[in-house]
Amino acid sequence: MKSAELVKTLKMYKKRVVTINDIEKITGKPGTYVSLILAKNKEFRRIERGKYYLSGTDIYEIASNIIAPSYISILSALRYYNLITQMPNTIDVVSTRQHKELFLEGYKVRFVKLSKKRVFGYKIEEGAFIAEIEKAIVDSVYLGIDYSYLNEALQNCIKEIDIEKLKKYAMAMDSKIIINKIGFMLEELGVNAEDLIDNRSMRYAVINGTANINSRWRVRYA
Repeated sequence: MKSAELVKTLKMYKKRVVTINDIEKITGKPGTYVSLILAKNKEFRRIERGKYYLSGTDIYEIASNIIAPSYISILSALRYYNLITQMPNTIDVVSTRQHKELFLEGYKVRFVKLSKKRVFGYKIEEGAFIAEIEKAIVDSVYLGIDYSYLNEALQNCIKEIDIEKLKKYAMAMDSKIIINKIGFMLEELGVNAEDLIDNRSMRYAVINGTANINSRWRVRYA
């Protein structure tokens, strides 16, 4: 298979992030031959050893297909859904595996490792694996993202998101401190979170400082 035919085939099957092994299977050619094709064809860009993407591929698709399982989350996902105005130059990828940071298409791709039981609640859109809105919020709370971003995101989506799913995902993270924070944030926006109250941590959670205290949710906040 000629390189132009290979590119056409990959585009037809919407497979824009590939490994040498993937192309070996498509072409039936050995890895040395495949490497030569990739080196000569300007439509292929190298991610790291043995992994490539087609020129013009969206950075979210690239980043979320480097290791598996993984998905775009935290600020990158909140921005994807237009819930925050900040334009992050770091793409946040949640995975069960550690991976070094990469620099691709002008972005830093950062991998955040979570335990297997906490990697859920994502979908595929246009080739990219991305957190559902509710999971992006829960991940952001769990990983201690600045409250100003979380508050902005929640205000922008509180009428559209599935509140029950948000609570379910918060519970599934198996962290009582998350319950303190999620319960507090929901009730600050006028959403009843009474069904979470018995799952609070006995310890106080801290949100951007300790100047104020909410004893109901055991939260210290600025």
